[in-house]
Amino acid sequence: MTSKTPQNLPASWSQNDALYLSAYGPDKKEIFTWSWAIKDPASLARPAPRSSDGSKVTIAEKDSMLIVECDHNKYLFDERTGYISKVVNSTAEISLSGGPLLAGINSKLKKFYTMRMIDGTNIIGADYEGDGMLHAKWIFVPGQLVRLDYTYMQKDSADYMGITFNYPEEKILGMKWLGRGPYRVWKNRLKGQQFGVWEKLYNNAITGETWQYPEFKGYHAEISWVVVQNKESPFTVYTANKNLYLQMLRPAREKAALANNNVEPPFPEGNIGFLSGVSAIGTKFQPARVMGPQSQKNPGLTEPVSGTLWFDFH
Repeated sequence: MTSKTPQNLPASWSQNDALYLSAYGPDKKEIFTWSWAIKDPASLARPAPRSSDGSKVTIAEKDSMLIVECDHNKYLFDERTGYISKVVNSTAEISLSGGPLLAGINSKLKKFYTMRMIDGTNIIGADYEGDGMLHAKWIFVPGQLVRLDYTYMQKDSADYMGITFNYPEEKILGMKWLGRGPYRVWKNRLKGQQFGVWEKLYNNAITGETWQYPEFKGYHAEISWVVVQNKESPFTVYTANKNLYLQMLRPAREKAALANNNVEPPFPEGNIGFLSGVSAIGTKFQPARVMGPQSQKNPGLTEPVSGTLWFDFH
């Protein structure tokens, strides 16, 4: 079978970011609109280089902290864990910490190192071992956003897979993102979301108890970039990976659930995650594991998964 370009699309359709297809009934009312990203995230969301005053990257150590300064931002890393501890820009301290952590996996720091390249690139690296493997590499280049390259491997099946960070929930005001929305998703509840730019304010809505929709907390599909709006200083994260899920915090437990965990899927310890696999949800009467193939845990990996994130803290 040979593929053909749809007939009624403009010649430049493939140069756009997304394709929408709407179906209408005999009454001319819309039945549904489907949407697809035309470009991959690396083309859609990769940020442009920033202007630089020519200053170099500097690295210093103080009280078990490694302090990297690049384009007048300071990035603090805990040398005991290899995790980022916070970021300081010209106006505020940004409380992003505790990552990248391999979600749901017991691991420990094997190696933490720095590397300065001939071209002025500085690398902060951390290797972890244990029940899974994670290699993280922060890359600092003057005039460019800080980049995180990571590779992980885990052989056992899991409810979720990927990396997470921590950010204080009480400081989050909202988020704006390019991806599927505006509602959250589960592994076995992916249909119905449209690809586009969405924005919503923080809420603590609990399905069945409150009517504040769309719920803020949970997994969001096919993320390309996200602006985390907060009380300190908004920051943006871009990705180069297809089909990446954003974990935004963890939903509060339903009071009426009592001992029934069917509709309380597990979430990682971190509260801002970038995941390649997420958990499924059950029903009031059935756990997810008995609800078919899409509701099973994510299978163990047969080869490493790699990802790239850019962070804009300016």
